[in-house]
Amino acid sequence: MNMDAELALQQAIHSRLTADASLDALLDGRIYDDVPAQAPFPYLASGEARSRDWSSGDSLGTEVTLTLIVYSRAHGRREAKEIAGAVKAALHEADLTLTDHALVSLRFRDGHIARQRDGITWRQELRFRALVEKP
Repeated sequence: MNMDAELALQQAIHSRLTADASLDALLDGRIYDDVPAQAPFPYLASGEARSRDWSSGDSLGTEVTLTLIVYSRAHGRREAKEIAGAVKAALHEADLTLTDHALVSLRFRDGHIARQRDGITWRQELRFRALVEKP
């Protein structure tokens, strides 16, 4: 596994999301890798990431599956789903520039929404699959 590839991808995704006007209108900049205590809702947080070797005979490659999570306390699912739609639009098949790596593909895989045990918070997960090469 190439942790440098995962970090380069994370940085490029964060840059894309924070620069997206639609997401800024919905989240007012609340896009976090480490969610601050008492962060206001809604917000987008980095979730789990998994990497595995995707090398071929002559190039080093990494497959990364990553999760982004929308948290909302609006009534109903609409707000969480609108934010998730904007995240998907910003990232699915995006052409991102990575430091010292090349992004081969970035695709939305699946999503899941559920109300949390507190009864008021919605959690919308989005999973993406990326293929990254080291030139």
